[in-house]
Amino acid sequence: MFLNAQLFADKYEFKIMGNSIKNDILELPDKSKFNIFEGKGAFTDNRGNVGDFSSRGVRQTDKDGILIRLNAVLVFKTNEGSELWAYPTRIKSELQVGAGYFDVFHSTGNLKNLFKKKCQYGLTVTKEKSFLMQGFCK
Repeated sequence: MFLNAQLFADKYEFKIMGNSIKNDILELPDKSKFNIFEGKGAFTDNRGNVGDFSSRGVRQTDKDGILIRLNAVLVFKTNEGSELWAYPTRIKSELQVGAGYFDVFHSTGNLKNLFKKKCQYGLTVTKEKSFLMQGFCK
């Protein structure tokens, strides 16, 4: 029983709800799209943290809307001042739904033990460009 409780305690789970606040799109000659984006929202986790989430980056889709390249930064900031910074990677998928992972390159406070962790996530975008993201790190 102790072993299972310890495994659960080591698993970090999070939920994010946010909005796309910037979404500049440039169509390239081959009909693919180059997109500069910025998102903001709120997050909660299985440790009782609540805070702000932000993302900034560039993504490129092919002419069919399939994500082919992503260069971005994700930032979690708890109300108590802990931070987590990460680089996301998405598996080639439609831009509106997808799965991927992010690599934590900086973390402080009660998120410090997530440094250098790889976290998996799933993402869904609504018709009005809000997004839901849920995932875990172990």
